[in-house]
Amino acid sequence: MIQCTLNVADKHSMYMEQIVAGFTLLQKQGKVTFAFSEKPQLAKEFYHSAIIELLIGGKRVIYDLTDGYNNFPTFSAIDEMLDNVDIYYKASIREEFHRGFRNAAKIKVLAPRYRVTCSSSPLNKIAFGSILRGDTSEAKRLLRKLPFVKNAQQNWHIKEFEAQPIVGAQPKVFFYTRLWDPAIASGYSSVNTDLDGTDVEERIRTKSAEYEEVSALRAGLVRTLKKELGASFIGGVAPDAFSEKYCPDLVGGVNMSSRKDYTRNLQSAEICVNTQGTHHCWNFSFGEELAAARAIITEKPFYQTPDYLEEGVNFYTYDSIETCVEKAVALLEDRQLLENMMVANHDYYQNHLRPDKLVWDTIKDFAE
Repeated sequence: MIQCTLNVADKHSMYMEQIVAGFTLLQKQGKVTFAFSEKPQLAKEFYHSAIIELLIGGKRVIYDLTDGYNNFPTFSAIDEMLDNVDIYYKASIREEFHRGFRNAAKIKVLAPRYRVTCSSSPLNKIAFGSILRGDTSEAKRLLRKLPFVKNAQQNWHIKEFEAQPIVGAQPKVFFYTRLWDPAIASGYSSVNTDLDGTDVEERIRTKSAEYEEVSALRAGLVRTLKKELGASFIGGVAPDAFSEKYCPDLVGGVNMSSRKDYTRNLQSAEICVNTQGTHHCWNFSFGEELAAARAIITEKPFYQTPDYLEEGVNFYTYDSIETCVEKAVALLEDRQLLENMMVANHDYYQNHLRPDKLVWDTIKDFAE
């Protein structure tokens, strides 16, 4: 059995849940035993709080679960922080950004992220201890986890995401998305341009233009898929003040009043359409769709494809709305092609993405 220590930068962050769930499941299986604690100073060392530190076999392993590189002040700062790390798993990496790093060999791509938890996760237990110490904010967090509360913690349980690769009599395509209001862009949120020396106003203009482009693509996808696929399409745009002004005809039309509704609608379709997330990252829905063994059509990736995933086998890519629709029609019209991709994604999830499998891929060498 592997013995290790797991430290999280922020016990409240949803980014912690997938990795901690993986270690919890491995401990139940008798493969590991781990001590667990919160270590806020990790956020300062690594420039953000979506960080987990693993101490194992005399090595220091870091799981960086943030979006892209926007939190770092410079690329050289990334290289310097890796001096004190043996292995650095990052959710979204682009190898060309690391060329010339003395620590480049330490950087490894992590499997797709999504928010998922399991029973007995120490993150759940922390809430009770904080409440006993009089932390009222923790009491509110715990209330949101109770079964009768909308978006309860159980809706993020590992079993809620899992489904079988079964093609129905009349396959469907799912795409439900949110838009980004260009008016909320900030210099802090700008993608990767934080590292190129541009001033704050320029970064805001860049991010605002990106939000405008992303919203136009997402709204265009919903409108075109709805028009071209008719009853074979399930989806729409999430309601908010910006979306209701920008594309009122696309808001609503499908019941998404809770997290459970979203998962149910996703799993009622065989094919899911995806776009890049914030900072051009693989977004959480990509991981959820793999867990559900859905066929996936995604925007051409900006970051490196995670290990064991292959374009044309696990997903199709598109670079225009027209191409996306063409890929969707091809899958709808070829049941064998559709089933093959669903089975491939079911196999990928069972072998590499389920939280215990994801974590085991990162630590199995320590067991040999």
